[in-house]
Amino acid sequence: MVALLLRSSVCFYRRHPLQLLLSFLGIVLGVSIVTAVLITNRSAQRAFEITVQSLYGATTHQIEGALGVPQEQYTSLRKSFPSLLMAPVIEGHVEHQGNVLSVLGLDPLAELFFERSFSESNNALSAVRHGVLVNRRTLEQLQLTVGEPLELNSGGVLHSLDVIGEFSTLVDAAGEGLILTDIAIAQSLLNKNQRIDRIDLMIDETDAVSVAAQLPPGLRIVPASQRQQSMQSMTRGFQINLTAMSLLALVVGLFLIHNTMTFAVLQRRENYAVKRVVGVTSRALGLSVLAESALISLAASVTGLLLGYHIAGLLIALTTQTINDLYFVLHVQELWFPPSVAVLGIFLGVGSSLLAASLAALEAAQTDPINATSRSHIESQNQRVLPWLASFGASLIVLGLTIGGLSTTSLLWGFIALTLVLIGYGCAIPFATLIISRKLHRRVASWGIAVSMAIGSVQRNISRTGIAIAALTIAVAATFGVNVMIESFRTSVDRWLATTLQSDFYVSVPQSDSSQAAQSLSDEFLKTVEQLPGVSDTSTSFVIKATTRSDKINLRVLSPHAGSPDAFHFLELNEGGWTFFSTNDAVFISEPLATKNELRPGDVIELFTEFTGYQPFIIAGVYQDYGSSHGRMTMHINTYQQHWSEQSIASIGLIVSPDADRQRVETALKALIQQHRQPLLYRSNTDIHKESLAIFDRTFEVTRVLRWLTVAVAVIGIFSALLALHLERAKEFAILRACGTTRRQILQIVMLQTLYMGLMAGALALPLGWVMSEVLIKVINVRSFGWSMAGLIPPGAVTEALAIAVVSALVAGLYPAWRIGKFSIAAQIRSE
Repeated sequence: MVALLLRSSVCFYRRHPLQLLLSFLGIVLGVSIVTAVLITNRSAQRAFEITVQSLYGATTHQIEGALGVPQEQYTSLRKSFPSLLMAPVIEGHVEHQGNVLSVLGLDPLAELFFERSFSESNNALSAVRHGVLVNRRTLEQLQLTVGEPLELNSGGVLHSLDVIGEFSTLVDAAGEGLILTDIAIAQSLLNKNQRIDRIDLMIDETDAVSVAAQLPPGLRIVPASQRQQSMQSMTRGFQINLTAMSLLALVVGLFLIHNTMTFAVLQRRENYAVKRVVGVTSRALGLSVLAESALISLAASVTGLLLGYHIAGLLIALTTQTINDLYFVLHVQELWFPPSVAVLGIFLGVGSSLLAASLAALEAAQTDPINATSRSHIESQNQRVLPWLASFGASLIVLGLTIGGLSTTSLLWGFIALTLVLIGYGCAIPFATLIISRKLHRRVASWGIAVSMAIGSVQRNISRTGIAIAALTIAVAATFGVNVMIESFRTSVDRWLATTLQSDFYVSVPQSDSSQAAQSLSDEFLKTVEQLPGVSDTSTSFVIKATTRSDKINLRVLSPHAGSPDAFHFLELNEGGWTFFSTNDAVFISEPLATKNELRPGDVIELFTEFTGYQPFIIAGVYQDYGSSHGRMTMHINTYQQHWSEQSIASIGLIVSPDADRQRVETALKALIQQHRQPLLYRSNTDIHKESLAIFDRTFEVTRVLRWLTVAVAVIGIFSALLALHLERAKEFAILRACGTTRRQILQIVMLQTLYMGLMAGALALPLGWVMSEVLIKVINVRSFGWSMAGLIPPGAVTEALAIAVVSALVAGLYPAWRIGKFSIAAQIRSE
């Protein structure tokens, strides 16, 4: 019986292909956006995994030091444990014509026995003493061939190394952006000064205990997996946020699917009534609608997977840039589309479609042959349900806000709270639209028949218009909420930069990533700068990777000037403040580090030092910082010198005297930099401010793309609803035409109705968007990145949200309005 009913559905969609297309397109877009983000996240994760596999191979443990490992320590360990597999490694980053490349320095002799996962490594690595090996893909991207020189910029110093061969990996993508060379060449290239970054080991736990017992205080042995887990945890919040944004598009798509499937049922109510009379059971009718939805959604989901793969090609570049800006250098050029993503995409597409179509199936099953053609009966049934639906929605909103307000650090529960608020608000929108339209309809009766009919039509056809307005409301609310969050974030970053950049000019050594610089400012240059006429004070700093019990954190070592305390916006400060910080074993920590580890002033954090190994440091204060979501620490130079020996000043900040000529000081500083033999970077505080905001804007490009794709889904939804509604009212419009109403007047009524629906959606979107922004700012951002900020509705955001809603509705209403004008009066009223 169901198969026979499906044949009838095929005939229906042949007569109404546009409706089939709208249902199909809504599912395609929803699935494609989710799939694109899943593929993007999986590609970045897979690129990280295969890179780790190539760089670490079967490494089980690593020996590392507070400032690297002295070369003589490796020699000593080799003599003490001659039978153990160990290999020294140097790694870093260099630039070639604006491209950041990873450098891996290896000892060819050690690698012969170490089983690194480079294929044919024995033959390849034996030649690296005389140049570098480059992956074939990287050579193609750099437009180089074997035998040509490769110009590399390391810390502002140019090096020319010959490409003496190619290397391959078990997976081609693993070697992208990677350069292999001899460890001695890498030391010179990266200015490591008789130090190596780590020693890789392939040992069991018993040997690990033996090795640990032989290590001096400044070295430690750790499982190799610890570093990988730390790096992956950095990007986890970012990837979860992208996934949640994509699922929002699918939620909007649910309204579209429900709307189109319900309309398809309503158009066939007379047909269903006849089938009920001739003996078709209500169960068979309901199952036929679900089967119809499953077939459409299956085909649409497969198409959505293919479209999502192409969208992922756009997102991967934006995502990789964000990871490189905020976290670590990652080369992702290849999309990974595992079967699990395809299965999940189809499951979400078909599952959500069946969920959305279930109400339509229920309506088909309950078709009453007597009232099948009565539109008023349909609407009266729907209007009786709306208050209950609104009450259910209000309960979901309360539940969502309650979950969001709980003192938990779970990001997942934060998104569950946001989803409940969205769905709950969406359930309440049809009833709110009905109540508002009733009140407005009475008030605008004197404004003309066109306005009265437009608003009255929305009220009388709430089963159609309510869902369309709900879909557009959620999409516009998401746009408004994300816009408020981004602009609030940007304003907070702007103010933070204005506070942090206390010096007038900054001079630093170039570096290719966010880790410790490869070069340092010379003592000669530092003394000369401090004596420049017009310079009243200076501060210097450098960054090292400090090791805690569980992670590696950037530690900024500061030699402050008089204005340095003003550069910190303290959220919490220990008693004694700056004096305590500068005279004790103490550190300031950034807000993300404090939030994620639940630390407060007075708590103790242990750092692995060069002289004594793990050493406790008191947290003297928590300061606001948007420079790293992973967290940072600041230590006074006096404290640092008690626990570490080496210091490489990487940056100096200059304060110009109030009575000095700023332009003259800047000219003298530039001249000094040009005369100095060392390549240096000069930037004013204004330049750094602008560059930082540019990076911020680039970071949210992915979010903006997903936001507009969500709006596109909503536009299709309201287009579908308007087309469905106007086709249903074709006979009504034909009667109006027969009574003397012109096509222009009909068009005016239709466009006014569309305008009203857009305004309604925009107005209802504003409170939901504000709640969304509050949840994003105070729950999601804090749990994802550890940043707090004040919510701020930017100028023009409200107008923009209303404009998006109105324009989307008007654009969606153009074709239905045009089609109504083309109806034949005689054909539509023939049955009368």
